[in-house]
Amino acid sequence: MVSQQHPALGYWPKGDAPPNIRRTLAYTLVHLGMNRIPPQPDRIIDTMLDLQDESGLRQGSRGFSTMNAVFILLRLPALICQREKETEMALNRTADAVIADYQEFDTQDRSDTHRYAASVQTLALLSQALLDEEKNS
Repeated sequence: MVSQQHPALGYWPKGDAPPNIRRTLAYTLVHLGMNRIPPQPDRIIDTMLDLQDESGLRQGSRGFSTMNAVFILLRLPALICQREKETEMALNRTADAVIADYQEFDTQDRSDTHRYAASVQTLALLSQALLDEEKNS
């Protein structure tokens, strides 16, 4: 797995391909499942934060990519005690965007089980990260 990791940016796969958030989450989960921190966790965090646009989401992305990035940002910064404040701000932006997105597309997304599950899981993950009672309600 490590040989497939981008050497400068920490995400998977290495090379000229854009960051694959799903693969980055999967390999991060494998490491965490073995009670290890993935290699280059600071760079993984940097990449997840860099991918977020001003709206709080990855450009053009709804669904699983957002859920996967939220999981990574919820776990890694606290494990390595780095960029926690920036991550908290990013997760708040994401919460605002996901809540608005959920309200706008709720009825439509219910017909797409995967997208709906991703929305609900993202909201559940964000509720773990955010202590703002209004957002958590």
